[in-house]
Amino acid sequence: HKLWKEFSAACDKAYEPCREIFKAQKVERKDNLNKKRALITEIETRFADTDWKQPNWKELDKWLRQQRSAFYNIGHTEHKHHKTLKTRLDKITDEFEIHLGRERARSLKARQTLITDIEALAELEDARAAMTQLETLKKSWVITVLEKRGIENKLWDAYQKAQDAIYNKRNADRKEQDQVRNDNLKQKRLVVEALIQAANAPAEELLKQQSALAQHGDQFNAIGYVPRKAEKALMDSWRKAQKDFKSALSKAKKSLAKAEMQAIIDKAKLCAELENQLQLSKTIDTEKAKATFEALPALSSAAETAMNKRFESIITGKAIDAKTLQDNTEAQLSRCLKIEVMLDLDTPNEFSKARMAYQIERLSASMKKNTSGQESKDSLLDELLLCSAVDPKQSTTLWKRIDAILAA
Repeated sequence: HKLWKEFSAACDKAYEPCREIFKAQKVERKDNLNKKRALITEIETRFADTDWKQPNWKELDKWLRQQRSAFYNIGHTEHKHHKTLKTRLDKITDEFEIHLGRERARSLKARQTLITDIEALAELEDARAAMTQLETLKKSWVITVLEKRGIENKLWDAYQKAQDAIYNKRNADRKEQDQVRNDNLKQKRLVVEALIQAANAPAEELLKQQSALAQHGDQFNAIGYVPRKAEKALMDSWRKAQKDFKSALSKAKKSLAKAEMQAIIDKAKLCAELENQLQLSKTIDTEKAKATFEALPALSSAAETAMNKRFESIITGKAIDAKTLQDNTEAQLSRCLKIEVMLDLDTPNEFSKARMAYQIERLSASMKKNTSGQESKDSLLDELLLCSAVDPKQSTTLWKRIDAILAA
């Protein structure tokens, strides 16, 4: 007995630290029990307070998952309470699941239908229209209540695969479109180069190609789109080519008009000289006159016909009658005066009254806004140069005035 007492005393002394631990664990398990009961009460309250007609499914599902996780993360309780707590938790979560399960099934079906709709877009010929519809459909991908991870992963993979089919088709179309646009760029550059070459052609050839700008413009506009990054440089070069062609054509026309005018002047002066000789009863060397006349450049059809007729009249050797000679002289003097007024050139003093009368006539017509019947400078100049013989005594003075007009 004495030995047993000593053994029991030694055991009690050894267990003394454990008693404190066991006491603390008991307190902790009681505290855990209260926490779990409070958590379940919170879940039950949330269920009772939820408006199930329009709940925030996503937030509610996430919250319930967190609460369940929090419940199991709370430490141990007395074993006798395990079943009661689990039964109570399962009951309330099952009640949640009635609603969540219904929404989960609806969300799953909606997304499966969405994937089917996206897969159908891959059959559209118009990749741009398919992309537009895809962007609209993607907005419908909404997860309210999550399914099991495996199901969600498969669904997401199917969703991505359906989109990839459309993206791949779009990329293929873009690649094909890029090739077409690059080909268009080459063709448009060829049109630009052709217009540049036309602008650099000699004046005579350029005048024969006056319609080149319109023709090349039709070709340029008929070609489709080009790569966007090359569009600005292309349009800049096209506009410059158009501007250069117009400038070159304008210069060619001016050069031609200048050459035409000089040819008319040269032929008119030759005819005037021959007419003066004829009126002064001097002999004309017709062969020399013909050679000189034919050596001068040809004129435009109307001027050429009039000048040839004038020259042929000279070659016949017939002097013009005095009446016609006087009429021609007066007509030429009148034309000179009119052009001198228009160009604000000096007129010989003996014609000052006639000049004043013509100025008043122009002023009166201008005030009455009736200028339609007035002659133009160009038409008067043509008549000056194409008119037949005048009085030889007036010829030199007349040509001085004509030369001043031409210089102006």
